[in-house]
Amino acid sequence: MERKTVVTKDIFTGNIPCKEINVDLQNISSLIINNYINNGPIENNLYRDIKLEGSTDLDRINKYFSDQFRLKQLANPVPINMLGSINVHLECNYKRNHYFPYHYHTSPHMTAVIVIKGEGHIIIQHPSYKAEHAYSEFIMKEGDYYLFNSDLDYFTDKNLSKEKNRQLVFINYELI
Repeated sequence: MERKTVVTKDIFTGNIPCKEINVDLQNISSLIINNYINNGPIENNLYRDIKLEGSTDLDRINKYFSDQFRLKQLANPVPINMLGSINVHLECNYKRNHYFPYHYHTSPHMTAVIVIKGEGHIIIQHPSYKAEHAYSEFIMKEGDYYLFNSDLDYFTDKNLSKEKNRQLVFINYELI
């Protein structure tokens, strides 16, 4: 019997070099809160995501990802949408992915999760989810990012901090 790998799924992780690319996480935090207060969560969105637009800091993060992909000779990630999330004490982000099987041609290729405030764990399931230990678990801290295939399920644990609400940004990308 010969085994062949059919699919590989990479998870890119790191910390946003805020000083180097001139990004202020506090500005992004303010954007999330202001959009939540002024517009509320996206209508008919099970996850209570907040639509994010018009941020120079998020544009700089997108450029950083694009530059990193170009250095590794990978496809260029072009943002499709940007969403924010706020987890209060004992709240989590429920299991989800950003792939739409009935509209696969409009589905994103990659998803970035960026930790703006707070900490906790993010769990990303592997395609062979029925196998034992078929997931990767990462400790999240402010400024960290996780970039992975949009069809992978992921979720975060409960925000255990009573002092700080956890804020996350989700950016979905098309690869060209």
